[in-house]
This record gives sequence, structure tokens and C-alpha cells, in this order.
Amino acid sequence: HMKETELKENIEYARQYNIKLAEGECPGNYGKYLNCGKEGVMGILRIPCMEVILPIYHGTEEEVLEKGVGHIQNSSFPVGGISSHCLLAGHRGLPDAKIFTDLGKVGIGELIFLDVFGETYCYQVTEIQTIRPEETDILQIRENEDLLSLITCTPYGINTHRLVVTGVRVNEK
Repeated sequence: HMKETELKENIEYARQYNIKLAEGECPGNYGKYLNCGKEGVMGILRIPCMEVILPIYHGTEEEVLEKGVGHIQNSSFPVGGISSHCLLAGHRGLPDAKIFTDLGKVGIGELIFLDVFGETYCYQVTEIQTIRPEETDILQIRENEDLLSLITCTPYGINTHRLVVTGVRVNEK
């Protein structure tokens, strides 16, 4: 229910936030922008091959991850940009929600979409990796790349590692 000017202002702030992150700064006001309503929704994640459409919330608190996907604070906002890397986390195997239960079925070349404040961003999966929780190098911003990574615990039920599905931004096909 935002005005066009508010939508654009939020997107522009998020882009500036991403630029500052890429330059090594830790910008403030994390929850102020890309915050639609009282719920903290910043957008929608669509993964066609999994047939899921999920809300993206600020943060990764347990109450967030029980109802959708959490944006990992201090990662790039989901608005793309050169030298950006948006990190989204989700649970697997919840009794009442699939969230990332089928993330292991996503393959190289699959498309993932982010719908954020009236804009759509398309990412094509280029990497699928299983890492230990402390192995965070692959989650860093990579110079001149526009990346999205989806992260969940694995193996299912044991949760000692993280499954990371990474895509690079492409023009929608």
C-alpha cells in the first residue's frame, strides 16, 4: 500500500546500503527500509522448480524462520547490484511449512526470482555446495558479481553442515 515514491525511495536506499557493504562499511538502519508493514516483509522469493513462493523477512530469528525465509543481516539487500551478495536462510522439515525442505532438489541452471517492492530480480543457479557452518568464504561479496545464496541446514535432521545454493543475476528468460 505504499506510494510509488516510497517504493522507489526504499529500493534506492537498499542499493546504497549494498554499495556501502561492498566498500566494507556496516550501514545502520537495517530494519528501517524494505520493511512492508508490521511483519518486516522485504519481498517474495519464488523458486519455480520447487513450486514455492515464500515471504522474505528481515533477520533470522526463530519466529521468522518458522514462517518464511530470513534475510541474513549484514548481507546485501535483495535488490541486486554490482558486488552484492544477498544471503537468505530457511528451515527444512518443519511440520507445518516446506520452506527449504526441497532445496536439495534445485539444480544448476534453475531460475530463482526475487520480487521486491515492485521490482523482479532473476538469478540462475551456478553453484551448489555443502559447507561447515564456520566455512563462510563462499558467502562473501565477490567483486563485480551480483549473487544470491539460499542457505539451509543439512543433512536433514542432523544439521551439522549447510547446503548453499548460489545463483548469479541474469536477465529473465
